[in-house]
Amino acid sequence: MLDPYTIRQQFPALRRVVGGRTAVYFDGPGGTQVPQSVIDAMTGFMEAGGSNLGGPFATSVETEEVVDGARQAIADLFNADPNEIAFGQNMTSLTFAMSRALAATWEPGDEIVLTKLDHDANVRPWVLAAADAGVSVRWADVKPRDGVSFDYESLEDALSEKTKLVAVTAASNATGTVVDVRQVTRMAHRVGALVYVDAVHYTPHQLVDVAAIDCDFVAASAYKFFGPHTGVLYGRKRLLDSLTAYKVEPASDHPPEKWETGTQSFESLAGVTAAVDYMATLGGGGSDRRAALRNAYRSIQQYEEVLAARLQAGLERIDGITIYGLTDGRDRTPTYAIDVAGQSAQRVSELLGAVGIFVWAGHYYAVEVMRRLGVLDSGGLVRIGLTHYNTDAEVDRLLNALEHIAAGRDPSAASELAPRVAGGAMEPYEAFGSDGLPDPRHASRGTLAAGLAEVVAVEGPMTEDRAYQVFIKASGGKKVTKPVRDDLSWALDLLVREGRVETEELTISDGERQRILRLPEMPRVRMRELGDRDLYKVPITEVAEVVADVVHTDRSLDDEAVKRATLERYGLKRLTDSADAYLEAARRVAGV
Repeated sequence: MLDPYTIRQQFPALRRVVGGRTAVYFDGPGGTQVPQSVIDAMTGFMEAGGSNLGGPFATSVETEEVVDGARQAIADLFNADPNEIAFGQNMTSLTFAMSRALAATWEPGDEIVLTKLDHDANVRPWVLAAADAGVSVRWADVKPRDGVSFDYESLEDALSEKTKLVAVTAASNATGTVVDVRQVTRMAHRVGALVYVDAVHYTPHQLVDVAAIDCDFVAASAYKFFGPHTGVLYGRKRLLDSLTAYKVEPASDHPPEKWETGTQSFESLAGVTAAVDYMATLGGGGSDRRAALRNAYRSIQQYEEVLAARLQAGLERIDGITIYGLTDGRDRTPTYAIDVAGQSAQRVSELLGAVGIFVWAGHYYAVEVMRRLGVLDSGGLVRIGLTHYNTDAEVDRLLNALEHIAAGRDPSAASELAPRVAGGAMEPYEAFGSDGLPDPRHASRGTLAAGLAEVVAVEGPMTEDRAYQVFIKASGGKKVTKPVRDDLSWALDLLVREGRVETEELTISDGERQRILRLPEMPRVRMRELGDRDLYKVPITEVAEVVADVVHTDRSLDDEAVKRATLERYGLKRLTDSADAYLEAARRVAGV
């Protein structure tokens, strides 16, 4: 599974502090943050010097290479041909341009089909184009009482031999509903209609495959999948070639260039390639970029499903919160629209923003679905959007805040939300005090598991090595031998399988990883005094929290001073080579 704490180190924006706490970005559906590699690609283009296309000199040739590279990157992302990929300012602009071109082929009496689930960027361009062409608009509905699922029967009713186009979203940016666009395409093609898919919200979470979908167009925006503000469009080559593009005379008459109005943002296209390459790294690689992306998206989906389940379970436990969307395991993105009884969506967003948690309120341009749900005129809903760089600790922090808001209390008063900068207090460390644990050489593994759970309940979060040492000491032993360690490891695996203990594994250095244990209800990190632990038995995440606290307390400190100040927090003085290495690892985890 993905390690979000390693991934987060690549995103500078995730280090932002609001009100003394690290900011939580749950606004991904409105735009994701970008990794350093995207920033470097864009600034690198501008630092090297760029030129427009078509010149017989180095910078122009290099710019053409950047454009070609971005085309190939999106082709790999969509499983398309590079000549079927066009770029624009954003998905909305590209859709307006394509709606004008397609409308020129329509005649009075024709019909198009839109959906009540779509973002307005895949609605209004078509409504306006239909009005200009004298074409009727028909609608496919949603099922509000069935998790705001897509109503395929209403689509069937809307289709006829008059239908020229079906515009449909792959996933709702409001409720997270995923639409089976392959089925929609088959239905539309049976009556001879073209299919235009809005994949803006879908692309950060699931892999687009235009060959499998068999649709005619797909539009997306790179800033929703960890890239810059650039729109991307896939179109069947024969359609891109045959349709008339509204363009200036000197522009190319051939696709895909004829669809790219004016000069493109070349530095952004460098960032588009870097964004696709970033995502391709998340699954351990592959034989080529498309294969690497398949592996990456499997990892992304697996991680996001776990994180979304944690969020949903927490939301369902809070009195006064209503979820608008699928909650029964059907395919969805990790985006949740909620209502908090007695609070406007805007007020909830403001309260969360004040404690550093970023969520959207309102309709988020999903006007039709909000109108269908009956909440458009009352201010819409609160939207929580997870991505793979979010963490379970952030989800827990949000749930804690929402619990306070739903109960009419100030979320900043929650102890979990107390500032951890400017010298945040450390809790006393409570050591496991019992000496009645069984001798692991003679106890059953079930008994060992129960004893190990007791240890974690008192001292967690704690390192695996510390847990085994504490167990041995409490059983009257002195040393963790290999046979004993094997038995305790088996007991730990049993606890994990049963959901009684959760684990997290982080890289400390090349070849060295640390496994951290905690009960499911525990926070990921507790900033505690050293107690009877040595520094290397303090979870690296806990040390990282102290390091971050030190840095935020005094940003003028250099690297060595930060490490010495961290040691002082633990009552230690000597910055040995091993301590220096461990603190450096903690600093990497903290991202400061």
